[in-house]
Amino acid sequence: MSRFLVAVVVVLTLAAALAVNAMLVGLQTRPAMARSGGELMETAVVTANVKVEGEGPPIVLIHGFGAALDWWDAIAPALSNDHQVIRFDLIGHGGTEAPGSGYAISRQAALVKAVLDKLGVARAW
Repeated sequence: MSRFLVAVVVVLTLAAALAVNAMLVGLQTRPAMARSGGELMETAVVTANVKVEGEGPPIVLIHGFGAALDWWDAIAPALSNDHQVIRFDLIGHGGTEAPGSGYAISRQAALVKAVLDKLGVARAW
């Protein structure tokens, strides 16, 4: 019974620490800043760090959560030989603005659309 009690205390302590961390991280905001060779682009959603390379049919590279546009560094140069490679940091990642809220998938998708609209890209791979 005492091992069970210790396990419960450990789990509750970890859960409390994770909750406090999530609240503190959620309160952090920062302005956009160009990084990893990107340039700042003002959109109706947020200011985004955008990197465009090459010419040809456009390809959009979207990183996963916890990553940034430099996640694609190994493949983007090869793709840019015959394509326009468009990559950017999602909201709160890399150099794109990190607001206090507004990280829903639908808002991330709105950022993708806003960047492509600003670049005049109607259709991409």
